[in-house]
Amino acid sequence: MRLGKLYIGMVFVSMWLMAGCSSNEQNPEASIESYIQAWESQNYEVLVDFLTLESIEEVFNANLNLAEKYSEVHDQMDVSDIQVSFESRDFEEEDINWDEVTELTYPIQIEFETLFGPISYESDIKVVREIQTNEDGNETEGWFVTWLPNHLFKGVQSVEDEVVYQTVLPQNRGQIFDRNGEELAVNGQIRQVGFRYDLIENLEEEAQIVADIYGMDSETVIERASIYKGSNEDWFAAVMSAPLTDERYQELAEANVPGVLFQTKEGRVYPYAHLTAHLTGDIREVNADDLEKQEWTGYRAGSYIGRMGLELAYEDHLRGEVGFEVRVEDANGKTREVLMNTEPEDGKDLFLTIDVAIQQKLFDSIGDEAGSGVVMDPISGEVLALVSRPVFDPNQVYLNTRSPERDAWLADERDVNRIRFNRTFSPGSVFKPFTAVIGIEEGVLDPSEIVTIKGEKWQPDSSSWGGYQITRVNPEVTDVDLTTAMKYSDNIYFAQKSLAIGADKIHEWAEELGFSSEFRFDYPLNDSQIANESLDDDILLADTGYGQGEVQMNPVHLTALYTMFVNEGNIVQPIFLKESQPELWKEGVIQPSTAETVLNTLKAVVADPNGTAYRANSGHTRILAGKTGTAEIKDTQGTEGDEIGWYTSVDVENPDYLVTVMVEGRSSGAVVDMANHFWASIE
Repeated sequence: MRLGKLYIGMVFVSMWLMAGCSSNEQNPEASIESYIQAWESQNYEVLVDFLTLESIEEVFNANLNLAEKYSEVHDQMDVSDIQVSFESRDFEEEDINWDEVTELTYPIQIEFETLFGPISYESDIKVVREIQTNEDGNETEGWFVTWLPNHLFKGVQSVEDEVVYQTVLPQNRGQIFDRNGEELAVNGQIRQVGFRYDLIENLEEEAQIVADIYGMDSETVIERASIYKGSNEDWFAAVMSAPLTDERYQELAEANVPGVLFQTKEGRVYPYAHLTAHLTGDIREVNADDLEKQEWTGYRAGSYIGRMGLELAYEDHLRGEVGFEVRVEDANGKTREVLMNTEPEDGKDLFLTIDVAIQQKLFDSIGDEAGSGVVMDPISGEVLALVSRPVFDPNQVYLNTRSPERDAWLADERDVNRIRFNRTFSPGSVFKPFTAVIGIEEGVLDPSEIVTIKGEKWQPDSSSWGGYQITRVNPEVTDVDLTTAMKYSDNIYFAQKSLAIGADKIHEWAEELGFSSEFRFDYPLNDSQIANESLDDDILLADTGYGQGEVQMNPVHLTALYTMFVNEGNIVQPIFLKESQPELWKEGVIQPSTAETVLNTLKAVVADPNGTAYRANSGHTRILAGKTGTAEIKDTQGTEGDEIGWYTSVDVENPDYLVTVMVEGRSSGAVVDMANHFWASIE
């Protein structure tokens, strides 16, 4: 690094010597160009070498290191991309008598980028011919630059002026509402419990009372209560923050602890707490890494930033815009000129398509399971519910409130922070309608064709599968068409059809159906995939046909694909923000006849007594079509593994809701009952 700096300096100095080595050298613009080059490259140590004696004396009298002044101002304002231009003169045409010319002035245009945007202005460069003594003690005559204060920054009139910028933070973070204006994340009031040290009668006893009620360590309470001991003892020292709904406040108030006080202050409030925890997410205090990495100038110690969910995904939208003022002040702090000024803007609100009433019904139907659920309007694409369980209370997480409830979340091995509706999982048999669609569209699956399948297990004749076999749950059924295969959820039938379709066509259709980053949604989703890499292996291709293998789908994507069956082959774009307009994501992706054929098989899954979703008493009067799925997650065939139960269903007579429920550790039969509970709750 030192060698590089020395080399640059030598280049500038050599240019300076060429520009002013003798009075016979008629080249004042060479000095200007060298000065500008040092200026544009922000090499301020070299820049001062081009100044006139008068300019050097001015800076010296101000007891100022000009190079350091440049660095200080330009670093503070993050100055970059400096461009200084002037119009060169044709001295031969002007026929100047150089013996009589001792100074020249050039208008210049200055432009550069700053932390707050571009700045441009006009100034002058005056070059003066004079004699100076070089480092060797020899006198040389040359052209030198008269330094002007506004070469430092626009509006600067004196070497002692300062460039000052001041930021003004937005007052309010944007809020989040459901489709009906119900508050999901808003700016409200929170409660702090604390002490006034001068009112304490017995610190240990009083701290123990607070610790017992709030589940804290008494030493922590004592430490926090004592922060103003010995000075400002009449100040409030907070020991715990909690939402206003925390009922322990009343218990402590009734204890009449002498030194304890309560106060309310502004804070973030999540009125529906657990119900929408994974939707809204929560905020947290910024840390040192945030302050170093974040480009937004509004973050500082004590600021908050989105931690997860919408609070994180829409941080740029919710946090607002910082206002700022850039001004030049004289040595007495008086403003000479305001260069830039913008007012802060509050964060923007989010209005979702979510209906908290529907959200609550689905939430209750899933119960205390590890799973997720999606409710979508299959015609408009509006997403009405997105549930993930198990849950947490974002109010307590954001405020770092201690409670037995929170201790239970932290100990829950199912991971309450995991947002399950945006993750991908093995779909199992809920994928089979897509295999059917592809097979029909490619002409390799005739829905009415009877395929003879014998027994519980199967592998192709003369195959290299070794001991690996596809297993089905309906070995007594030998004559299998598409409807039979769908209602019994016959793995062998769909494995055979997948092999007939072939890897290339499966890949092509997977791309068409959004098994990639092409599928878009206004809440971040993990991309669904058809395979880790390729489907060249026949076993993997066969397993893919019934939703196993390496297929991974997120519940929102899966639900959106089912809209093709009630929209004549069109896939609706799922909508999450209320401002969005209904639209088709994929128009005519399959033939209307194909959509109708597959929908009829899904009706049989629910209505036929042999269907996997059939219930003699479902608890509701809806006429549904649907598909069940139980994905098995295991390392090798023949071993026990974890189950993931799925059920996607839609009302075919009144297609107002399309519902997907996924639960870890449960079979699809249990999930069908949860979904039926939901359907019953909305009647």
